[in-house]
Amino acid sequence: MRMSAGKKCIEEEVACSDLGKQDLMELKKIFHPPLSTSLCDFFPALKWINYRGFEKSVIKVRDARDGFSQDLVDEIRQKKTSSCSSPDAGPEKTTVIEALLSLQEQEPDFYTDDIIKGLVLVSSFCRQI
Repeated sequence: MRMSAGKKCIEEEVACSDLGKQDLMELKKIFHPPLSTSLCDFFPALKWINYRGFEKSVIKVRDARDGFSQDLVDEIRQKKTSSCSSPDAGPEKTTVIEALLSLQEQEPDFYTDDIIKGLVLVSSFCRQI
């Protein structure tokens, strides 16, 4: 997360509190959902009747990931535009999202928000493997 966005998901002071633990559990639900083997894997006909709401749960996780990554991109974009107005910002390390947003300014048709969110999510999954 630090490489992609330049910050921690949950700060150390907050992580020990109940609110921090709740935030951590929400992130685990989004990025490590319990999608274990189900009967639909063995009997594909059950997918047609949406056995036990599997498809709805996958769509819910997808929407949560998309919302989280869109909020992250919007936050970095807002921080980038507000820091451009201050002249004494000094040299900082550029994050992946900041680099992709600067590329988006040059080629907005190619580097859409969906492409940026996809690259950030793929890079976070590659680090977990």
